[in-house]
Amino acid sequence: MFDDSQLVKHFPAMLKALRIRIAGLPESLPLASSDGPLARYFGDLEIDVEEGARYTANRQWERAFQVSKEEQQNRIARGKYGMDLVCPFLEFYSRQEGIRDTDGVGMLARRIRDLNSILDALPNATPGGSVSATNFFAPRTKPATRAPTVPAKRPADSDEDDANDKTYRPPRHTPVQSEEESESEITVLDGQPAGKGKEKEQEVSSFQLYLSSNRRKL
Repeated sequence: MFDDSQLVKHFPAMLKALRIRIAGLPESLPLASSDGPLARYFGDLEIDVEEGARYTANRQWERAFQVSKEEQQNRIARGKYGMDLVCPFLEFYSRQEGIRDTDGVGMLARRIRDLNSILDALPNATPGGSVSATNFFAPRTKPATRAPTVPAKRPADSDEDDANDKTYRPPRHTPVQSEEESESEITVLDGQPAGKGKEKEQEVSSFQLYLSSNRRKL
């Protein structure tokens, strides 16, 4: 998945996460004894001067955890003689000549990954969520973005006011007249009230009949 050179930059975050996870191990796990394997291999920080820091760190780790899966789980124990020794051991060797500023730091990060896998498999220990081996190296995906909700447009034949339609204009309604206003309305014809216009038409018709009758007599 990752080689040691790629894991170098992840070492500080992985060490911090492992420290938090170890501090949260359940009390159902046994306490380690002072003569147990973790105290024996991680409690002694003496470096083999002939082989160097890198060789010493790798050898001690393999002696502690390069055993059967069942024995690996049996060696996970709480307390100052147990898992509390792991992070100081890793931090100490990450600063030593031959490891510092090399892919040797990535080797230590790989050991953290392997230990997280052991912790994930423990039946009586809850994995540490974001600090478990699986989740730490899971590809990060961006959260899905939701498209903005577009309000439904008002139907063309609808007379309902749509508050979300910025272009909608309410229809204009003809004002309703009261009965009194309707009765008082007067229709004007040729500048005269409607009643006066009818009287004038009758006068014109009578005058025309009068002229007609006089012409016949003449």
